[in-house]
Parts: sequence; C-alpha cells; structure tokens
Amino acid sequence: MYADTTRRSGALDPDDRELHVGLVCALENLVIAARERGLGPTVTLLPDAAAGSRVTRVALSPGTPEATVLYEAIGDRHTNRGPYLDRGVPASVLADLTDSSDLRGVTVHWVTALPQERRWVD
Repeated sequence: MYADTTRRSGALDPDDRELHVGLVCALENLVIAARERGLGPTVTLLPDAAAGSRVTRVALSPGTPEATVLYEAIGDRHTNRGPYLDRGVPASVLADLTDSSDLRGVTVHWVTALPQERRWVD
C-alpha cells in the first residue's frame, strides 16, 4: 500500500496524519475483507519507510473464511463532518466506556463542559 502524496490535504494536514489515518482504515478494511473471503493476510508495516511512499505490505495466503459483522459494515461506514446534537453524553455511557477500556494504570478524564473544552484550545 502506497501513500498517494498528490492527494494530500496540504496546510490542513501538514504532518500527513489524516492521510495515514485513511490508509490505516483502508488497510483494516482489506484485512477484514480478506479474512471474509478465506485469505490469511500478513501485514508488514513500513517496510521501506526511508525509501518513500510505501507504508505497508500485505501478503495473502489461503485460509479459512471468517464471517464477521465488521465486513457487513464496511459499505455503511463514512465520515460525519456534519453538526452534532447540542447535548452531552450521559454519565452512564461515559462510565461504561471507561469501564470497558481495561487500561490498567491509566486514568480517563472526560472533557464534557464548555469551559473545560476551551482550556484545551487556548
């Protein structure tokens, strides 16, 4: 998989972060689809990063098909750049997200109020 630098966002993404996030999403879709079709993907990240735009190599080998709901969802995924509802996430949902993270030794701090949000931007 190669990064097509002619499609960069320029000043909006000076470090190519979004470019690489998109590549990783495409890579994940490829891995899920390969497994669905009975192919075993072997992913090698950044095999020749110093040489340029190749960011990963995917080798496919015969495998056993693995049906998942993730494969079915690939066509429905999209980026939502529209406005969100003007309401907070319920505390119970935030607690569930925190409890399910299983990150030992990590403290989660949810930024939920406008004054807190502004503190991060200023």
